[in-house]
Amino acid sequence: MALGERDSPLTANALLQVNVKELMRWRKLTQAELAAKLGVSQPWLSKRLTGVTPFQIEDVDSIAHAFGLSPSQLLCAGQGQWDRRKGDDRRRGEDRRQERPIIPPP
Repeated sequence: MALGERDSPLTANALLQVNVKELMRWRKLTQAELAAKLGVSQPWLSKRLTGVTPFQIEDVDSIAHAFGLSPSQLLCAGQGQWDRRKGDDRRRGEDRRQERPIIPPP
């Protein structure tokens, strides 16, 4: 389900999960690679990405820094919609990512 299709708003923790997963996929990072950048274990990151353990406010700054973003960019609610647009464009044989990138590549 894309971000804009939810009945209720996402919590900050759920939004962070969606955005971090999307960034990992877009930048082709594994959980182990991101965990190493953050200085944490892969199980630590996995528990937070699956919602078993919530992210703490202190985690937002280090995760944003790992992706070269500000904390506010990382928590931007529009990030999850990029995937839906990309899928729609692929079906039409188009790719609008160059027209309107949401997160700049590293």
